[in-house]
Amino acid sequence: MALFRTSGVEIKGILCAVPEHREDRTDHEKRFDKEAVDRVLASTEINAIHLGQYAGQTAGDLGFTAADTLLNKLDIDRSKIGILVFVSYATDYRKPGTSSVLQKRLGLSVDCMVTDVGQACAGFVYGQQIVESLMMTSDSKYGLLIVADTGNRMVSRTDHTSLMLGDAGAAILFGRNEMAEHETVLQADGFRFKTIIVPGGGFRDLLPDEESVECSDGVMRTKYELFMDGLGVLSFSTNDVVDSIRAYMTHTHTDIEDYDVFAFHQANMFIIKRMMKKLKLPAEKVPISLHEYGNTSCASIPMALCAGIDNYRNKSEIKVLASGFGIGLAWGVTSFSLNTANIYPIIETGDCYPEGVLNLHEM
Repeated sequence: MALFRTSGVEIKGILCAVPEHREDRTDHEKRFDKEAVDRVLASTEINAIHLGQYAGQTAGDLGFTAADTLLNKLDIDRSKIGILVFVSYATDYRKPGTSSVLQKRLGLSVDCMVTDVGQACAGFVYGQQIVESLMMTSDSKYGLLIVADTGNRMVSRTDHTSLMLGDAGAAILFGRNEMAEHETVLQADGFRFKTIIVPGGGFRDLLPDEESVECSDGVMRTKYELFMDGLGVLSFSTNDVVDSIRAYMTHTHTDIEDYDVFAFHQANMFIIKRMMKKLKLPAEKVPISLHEYGNTSCASIPMALCAGIDNYRNKSEIKVLASGFGIGLAWGVTSFSLNTANIYPIIETGDCYPEGVLNLHEM
């Protein structure tokens, strides 16, 4: 268990953005029979998802809108942002990193360092630790974490998994606070890397045949489309991750009563309920965003906080335990305090970046 400690840095604000285009049961039944849709929705309790592909929106677009809106709301001097970390598996280009494009679009200084991190469902916890660690060893006044994914584009349209994966972006601003202290646990098990995988399109298998093949779960897929071992994910989430949360609370000498909120990756409701039962968590402490937005990958923890914040407005500050888990397999547990006034409602956007589509003859 890799344990990290940071101090002097806190989260100053969170804002999430989703595409305007929404799909629900009616849309799902145009692709799958009603019985199949009923079965998936009953177990996952994901009633709708928002998709950016119909407007040409990318993870970079959703992250930009979330970050630009957040910085405007907080009235931040963008020249004081010295760190930008973009977390996603759905980057705008193979090269350069999307963080470079976002630096330009957000109008950040050339003195701001930028980097991309290839994480998905554990991306918020990994990203938080990276930003806080960088700030501890720099003189930056602010650090900006953007987590965004458009994972639905990597799923076969004949795969029921596509009913669960929504698109979203989240921006998290970090700033100085001498009193802040955080402990974070990050773990990974690459021995199970095949549990959730898109096997084609990387440099290991750059241009595989696009023929669809029937996989072990009966779904027709190409190598460019996501495969997920459902039982393997369930076991991992409800055993390994739960064990780590327990170990984290033991290490930090905390228990359920010490936290106002338990913000989990929004995989599906079946997994979250199993985790809640094992940890004996009251429902009022576990915010849910997946009913309306689905599994939004690395953005799902901020999405849960923003979707559920109205339930905690009676407090000026909340103590959060967060856990992200998924592709890799990778997972993490952390905790932090948040000013509830700076956790903003989820916004919908149709914005994209036409200048980002480049023609070779213009280069």
